Amino acid sequence: MTETDLLQMALNLGMGWKVDHVEFNPDDKELHIFISTVKGSKFECATCGNPSTVYDHGRERKWRHLNFFQYEAYLHAKLPRTDCSKCNGSPKTIKPNWARERSGFSVYFEAFVILLMKAMPVKKVANLVDEHDTTLWPILHHYVEEAREREDYSDVKHVGLDETSRKKGHKYVSIFMDLDKRKVISVTEGKDQHTLKDFKHDLMVHGGHPDTI
Repeated sequence: MTETDLLQMALNLGMGWKVDHVEFNPDDKELHIFISTVKGSKFECATCGNPSTVYDHGRERKWRHLNFFQYEAYLHAKLPRTDCSKCNGSPKTIKPNWARERSGFSVYFEAFVILLMKAMPVKKVANLVDEHDTTLWPILHHYVEEAREREDYSDVKHVGLDETSRKKGHKYVSIFMDLDKRKVISVTEGKDQHTLKDFKHDLMVHGGHPDTI
């Protein structure tokens, strides 16, 4: 088994992809893995999911992956555009299974930093993985918003609220908790009547109603 075969299995790239070659630079402490499509493969249309033939390939993109021991690892690939027979529209760039759209990180890297963010501030996580915190905040925002979209507050009946100062100068945020589940369900800026209105709106968006509180 070659190193490309080993990485092919470890990365779990999915059907239609192969590891072409690997470049290792010990001076820069970086491992670069170059991926390409398998000739004749079909990929799901980004619009409708129909298995479609490759129309062409875009520019090469790069994603930060989990470290290989102490070395930073990067994935490189030219994402194909598919010519879908069902959509009959312009070719669309496929969605790779190893990264989110418009993200410069692999899903494995994102899962790792999200795990760290549960235990420490974003700034400390950024220092640990050698990234700027401004590149990690969008990852946190994405998964928090994604998780909140799935929240159901239809059975919320007992709510506790409190405010805390988030920085000097009396900048407050109000925290609302489902007392039965002991779970924070909403955090809004301020501590006045507008804060309660914001919570009411958020509650109803997620299937709850103020009359049941």
